[in-house]
Amino acid sequence: MSYKPLLLGVVTALAMAGGEAHAMPCANTTTGAISAAFTCTDGDLTFGDFSITGMVPTNTSVSFTPDSVMFRGFTTVSIASSAFDYTVTTSAGAIDGGTVAQTITSIIAPVNTSTLMNGLTLHVTGNASDSGPISPAATSVMVTNTAATGTSRLSTLTNTFSIAPSVSVPEPMSLSIFGLGLAGLALARRRRS
Repeated sequence: MSYKPLLLGVVTALAMAGGEAHAMPCANTTTGAISAAFTCTDGDLTFGDFSITGMVPTNTSVSFTPDSVMFRGFTTVSIASSAFDYTVTTSAGAIDGGTVAQTITSIIAPVNTSTLMNGLTLHVTGNASDSGPISPAATSVMVTNTAATGTSRLSTLTNTFSIAPSVSVPEPMSLSIFGLGLAGLALARRRRS
């Protein structure tokens, strides 16, 4: 009795139940990442679709730490009004909360930032932060940070995300193939008896 069909079924089921394709890992500090073509993963989060509209700052960089992205390097220019947009997607459940935090180098005129995350609206003035729940939680969140700085200079703008883990449910096809493998094993054992 050959066990090749059984092994093939089990290996196929395990392969189908496992991993998915990922973009390149996010570097510790990624410069020049503000483009629609840039995509990277950091842990269970994937960032992409970056864009800046309005008055574009000159020396920008983007840094990634677990569950957060930081735009920095805006001290070389006063930004009248700019929007920093991107999309964040999770593979580990759903994003159920978000935070915006900013630091500025001048308080002559306070920096005002408004952040939208799938219906969640956050507001920050000066060196401060704001957070709230994203409801309903989503696997993909579109983020828009709009900064109006006047004569002040925005040093950093950071978004952080909280993730609600989900219970993993096996795919029906994987279960079917695995079931066929077990049935083949039972049939082979019965024939030997």
